[in-house]
Amino acid sequence: MEERKRLFHALFHFTRRLNIRYVCVKIRKDECQDIVSFTSKVSKAIVDVFRIHQDFWRQFDHIIVYYDNGQVEWTG
Repeated sequence: MEERKRLFHALFHFTRRLNIRYVCVKIRKDECQDIVSFTSKVSKAIVDVFRIHQDFWRQFDHIIVYYDNGQVEWTG
């Protein structure tokens, strides 16, 4: 947990100095029965971000989405 906090704070302070935009989605794990429904909610949340901000995204020729699959382990 301490390593995660350290990495989060490093990324937070790094991004504050750059002119970039990022989005974090929040999914309630207790509302998902299994990893399939969890993955489905994450995918839908990412698509929703693109849909909501489509005018912003249209100004770019290429868009790269980085998603590292989050936690692999499901603790249900």
